[in-house]
Amino acid sequence: MRGFTQALKNSGIAKEEQTRCPKCSTKLLSFGTNKMCPKCFYPETNAVEDLERQKAEFVQKESRISSANQAVNFFKANSIFGNTKVSELNFQSYKAKTKEQQDAYDQVVEAGKKMLSGKPVHLVLSGTTGAGKTHLATALANSILKKKQLDGYKVMFISWVKFFMQRRQAIQDKELSAELDKKINAIAKADLVVIDDLGAESETGKQASDFTQKDVFNIFEMLEDKNLILTTNAGTSGLTAMYGKRVLSRMLKHMDIVKMADFEDYRLKQGE
Repeated sequence: MRGFTQALKNSGIAKEEQTRCPKCSTKLLSFGTNKMCPKCFYPETNAVEDLERQKAEFVQKESRISSANQAVNFFKANSIFGNTKVSELNFQSYKAKTKEQQDAYDQVVEAGKKMLSGKPVHLVLSGTTGAGKTHLATALANSILKKKQLDGYKVMFISWVKFFMQRRQAIQDKELSAELDKKINAIAKADLVVIDDLGAESETGKQASDFTQKDVFNIFEMLEDKNLILTTNAGTSGLTAMYGKRVLSRMLKHMDIVKMADFEDYRLKQGE
């Protein structure tokens, strides 16, 4: 009780009075219009009830702050970035210059609403290099994390090319291998995963190695009923040729496709 009383004082919820309890001589606490003894709860029942309410609100607030910290730490610890500046992208910095880019923005925002409603969505941003796919994908992930972090919502970002570069290096690096295994296992705990540049680790249309296919199958099996955002330069036929129909069926189970193939180079237009 002493620790909680101190926390109430530190947070400004309660103030310690100089007057003492007539029953046990403990200094009274004041909060709102009530005064009471934190030890024997003198003098009124409603004061006890108010304190219990304050205590419940305090515990709930602390719990949500803890959940938010865990969500942010999960994102930082488990994401794999090719460029760390990607993590800072948001909707405010996305500047649509064409009707197609505005349509893509609108479709991504709508997909985000579905995700927030609890309905699993596999959002695929498909198009040529520089179309703005990564910007929109990351902006949506950051937006959802900001809105849901107090609930402990877990988000991951995976640069597909960087992941497979590290995967190859890990063959001769046990420490890196263990670190990547932890990140792969974290996918099972995530609520939303962004996979950026899917298929770029290999020549489009070329069948992936058995080692790669095993990794890909395991990852997308974990993602089958989770929220997923994919960006890719390859179409469904190219992805099928690389990874096979079993993987594609899991990848696109809750499919919502935004085609951005005909856009001008968005990064050049934005000066990125």
